[in-house]
Amino acid sequence: MGIIDELPDNLPTTEEKIENAFRECQKEKREVVKTRTFIEVPPEEYHNYLDSAIGALNAAKILLDNHCYEWVIVPAYSAIYQVANAILIKELGKECRDHFCILITLLKIKKIGWEEFRDANYVQKILEKVSEEDIKFASKLRLARSAVIYKPAPSYNEAEIAKEVLERAKKFVNAVISIL
Repeated sequence: MGIIDELPDNLPTTEEKIENAFRECQKEKREVVKTRTFIEVPPEEYHNYLDSAIGALNAAKILLDNHCYEWVIVPAYSAIYQVANAILIKELGKECRDHFCILITLLKIKKIGWEEFRDANYVQKILEKVSEEDIKFASKLRLARSAVIYKPAPSYNEAEIAKEVLERAKKFVNAVISIL
C-alpha cells in the first residue's frame, strides 16, 4: 500500500516478546501513559463499541467521498480500535485504553491465549478471521493516525491510500462483527 506499509511496526513478533509486552500492559499504570490500561465495563456495553466502529467507518467513507484523504486514516483506525475493545468487553468486561496494548492483547490472544477469557476457544475463533497481518496493519495505521493528528503531512493525502485504509479497516471490523 505504499506509505503506510513502509512505516515501522513496533509490535513484538515472538511469543516471549508478546508475553512481556502484555505483562507490561497489565500493570496498573504504564510509565508512558500514566493511566489504568484496562478498566471495567459492563459486558453488555460491547454493542456500543460495535456501533461506534460502524459510525467511524461511515465517517471515514464521508471523508473519502469529500476528498479529505488524509483524515480517512483517523476514523478508519478508530473503527479497528473500537471493535477490538468490543471483543474484550464482551468476553472480559474490560476495555483497553492504551492503543498499543490493545493490539498486543489481540496478538496474545491469537498466538498464546489468555486464561481470563470464559471461552478462550470462542475468542480465538473470532481472531481466526483477523490475520496477524491485519493486526500489524492496525499498528501501522495507529502510527499513521498519530502522524495525521500530531504532525500533518501531505504524504498521507492520497486517494489511493485513503481507499485502501478504509477497505482494510472495513475488513477488520466486519470480520469481528460477523462472529460477535
